[in-house]
Amino acid sequence: MRKNVDKILKWLWPEVCPFCENVCRMGICAKCRRELEKLRVIEPRCMQCGKPVRHMEQEYCHDCMHTHHYYDRGMSLWLHKHPVSTSIYQFKYHNQRR
Repeated sequence: MRKNVDKILKWLWPEVCPFCENVCRMGICAKCRRELEKLRVIEPRCMQCGKPVRHMEQEYCHDCMHTHHYYDRGMSLWLHKHPVSTSIYQFKYHNQRR
């Protein structure tokens, strides 16, 4: 019985991609996955906030060298560019939690 209810709910309210809001059964759609791969933060990273830095010898980004932060360490998965920035905006200001 529960499986039938779940199927009906998914049919009425299908899952959508959290980045572009298109219907997608896999969570993140293929187009956004390709875009996210381009935005992935790889080494070298800032040891404080996790943003990318230009040189391996550089321990901290420009912001962290000149600003005091109230946290010990951060980690970035992706650069804060579209579609990531749009998804974060929707989460923060429109309570879109998917």
